[in-house]
Amino acid sequence: MLGDDASRCGSDRHADAVFVIDEQQRIVQWGDAAAELLALTADAAIGQPCYAVMQGRDPFGRPVCGPDCRAMHTLRAGHLTAACALAADLGAGTARLRCELHALPRDAGGAVVHIMERGSAGEDSEAAPRTAAADQPLAGLLGDLAALAILTTSLSNGNILDRLDELLDLVREATGSESGELFLAEPDGGDLLLAAYRGPFRRAFSQRLRFAQGEGFPGLAVASREPVLTEDLGADRRYRREMVKAKGFRSYACVPLHAEGAPLGAICVGSRGVSAATAETRRFLTWASLPIATALSAALLQAGQHVMPDATWFRADDGEPDRLLGEILHRIRLLAHADGGTIVLRQEMGPVDRADDGALEPPTCPYLEGDGSPADCPAVAGGHGMALHGPRHEWPPACQHLHRDGSVSYCVALPVDDQRIGILHLAYRDTAPCPPTRQLGPLMQIAPQAGSLVGMAWRAIKQQRLAEQRSTWLPIGDGDPDLAGAERAAIGETMLDAITTCTTVPEPWLQIRCFGDFELRRGGLLVAPEAFKRRQALTLLKILLMHAGRVVPKEALIDALWPDTDPDAASRRLHVVVHALRAVVEGDHVNGRPRVIRSAQDGYAFDPSVPYWLDVEEFHAAVSAGRRAEASGATDEAIAAYDAAIRLYRGDFCDDDRFAEWCWLEREQLREVVLDALERLAALRAELGEPDRAIHHYRQILRVDPLREAVQYRLMETLLAAGRPAETLQQYEVFRSLLRQELDIEPAAETTALARRVRLPRAR
Repeated sequence: MLGDDASRCGSDRHADAVFVIDEQQRIVQWGDAAAELLALTADAAIGQPCYAVMQGRDPFGRPVCGPDCRAMHTLRAGHLTAACALAADLGAGTARLRCELHALPRDAGGAVVHIMERGSAGEDSEAAPRTAAADQPLAGLLGDLAALAILTTSLSNGNILDRLDELLDLVREATGSESGELFLAEPDGGDLLLAAYRGPFRRAFSQRLRFAQGEGFPGLAVASREPVLTEDLGADRRYRREMVKAKGFRSYACVPLHAEGAPLGAICVGSRGVSAATAETRRFLTWASLPIATALSAALLQAGQHVMPDATWFRADDGEPDRLLGEILHRIRLLAHADGGTIVLRQEMGPVDRADDGALEPPTCPYLEGDGSPADCPAVAGGHGMALHGPRHEWPPACQHLHRDGSVSYCVALPVDDQRIGILHLAYRDTAPCPPTRQLGPLMQIAPQAGSLVGMAWRAIKQQRLAEQRSTWLPIGDGDPDLAGAERAAIGETMLDAITTCTTVPEPWLQIRCFGDFELRRGGLLVAPEAFKRRQALTLLKILLMHAGRVVPKEALIDALWPDTDPDAASRRLHVVVHALRAVVEGDHVNGRPRVIRSAQDGYAFDPSVPYWLDVEEFHAAVSAGRRAEASGATDEAIAAYDAAIRLYRGDFCDDDRFAEWCWLEREQLREVVLDALERLAALRAELGEPDRAIHHYRQILRVDPLREAVQYRLMETLLAAGRPAETLQQYEVFRSLLRQELDIEPAAETTALARRVRLPRAR
């Protein structure tokens, strides 16, 4: 509620009035200062329309307040704040007032209303700049909090990587700035790349698209982990874009973005006035940096998971490593919205393996075709993402002779087994990214994850090639005069090892179920939860399994296990918990090295080379097999695969940790996957003339999420096709009642029309 302290920050004559209205402009909260200023009690005000209470007029006596007044109309158009000047009767006479509205998130609707007496000419403006509002402490704070709420809500709506422009527009309006920029960092202390820009003079702000850490405002902010501001941009030598200075920009502010202790990027605003360098701007950007960094980190993680859906997809299609390489490239190309792409894998003196995808012709590059050393490729040698755009003379010298295969091209080194032998090339023809480095930052962030999966394909290709060589070499045998016996034996032994590695499937020493309550079996015997002497040891195992063999940094593990503990103390705890976990799941060791939980890169990982079976991986493999079979028209195979996936889904992911934050996102994603599989399965059953089974699957979905109107509609369609009109209408009425109760809305017109078609024949 709005208390006395929060509402008495205004002038000495009267406390500023603060109250809250909903989407229909009804008053839902009424502060003490509002009651004092407007001479109206909370009981009399709450529930009334704000325009009926205020009854504001302009200088000519015409009504200013009303339904969808000018200020409310401005908020409904998408703006964060709006204001208007009005005159109103306050009991002691007519007062000149300023009414400021600060939008609340759209899910809640409405606004926070701030009423203040007008004392200066500057306050008469209906669109006063941020600095004028900031002169009133309460107004500035309310505006920041309301804008932060809207920004945080917007971050959860869809993939933020596709909505960076919308994000920057919100930040610009909240800070009263002209320009907004977002930079994303390359991993491991790499450069900062411009990912989005909003504002005037785009060409001037594109003068520099890349900054090293410690260079320019973005690099300085990330390196120091502190905001960097200036009110005299023209004289500030730290700022490296002379064209922006020439356009008259005076103020600039840059705030770093960090996620799990690692630099993620920076968000910056600029202005030709002083608004970009005020304390209020710094406050808002600092507050906003945390939810922005969290949303970006989650989006990048999700993008990486999209690129490498699961390792079991490849296991299920053993012997097709080239297909896996092509699938990885296809996913990356779609993720980056590119028109064409190429992945090349090669060693210094070895053969080249490549995959091409998309509408563009593969590039004629010596590093991509095997004519040049991969170490000479600028993307590989420097370890930085490379964007080729604009005049050719600005390209790296080694690339200036290349054929231009699009308006913008990217080259990214893929780290495969700690070697940069993989090169990813993407090209854009008609839909060039703007700015040109927009997709390069996300690509660099997911490159390590993509490289690990590419490495799997690369190793399998090598093993397959050795097996093919062995099959052609052995019949020649001792008859080859160019090979001594010992050399032939050595080559034969190497090839035999490769074939054994490629074809032998080890027995699962560990059997792990994460769907529903967690279950671990070692050597066929159930390991009870009580065997984990420390509760965090079991949680640590679940977290490592969730990351599918990828190294999880210690900082991330500490944050998940002990978020409020001193870092040094938590680090010591983590060491003890890792030891306790190994004692339970490993038993014996090989050459003194852990078999299951391995240490690497200042973190820990579950070793995927251990013979194990994990229901989540089997689930992903079954869903992927179902989608491939469905795409190829193999309906029976698709149904069998989807059925297998649904049988594995015993309950939500780690359901015994239902309220834990570390697994919330994974649980939600897996739930979406199984609901999608159920929906596909229901559609296939309906196509085969099995309506009862289809209805059963649709009801399974609605037990989890009854507000999915598309599924409700398909269920009604299937019931009607099965000759069950009464159940169709009953389903409609149940859904309609649920929508009214939960969301206060009616079903879509299409759903209502279907119910009406069922009623008409019955009416006749």
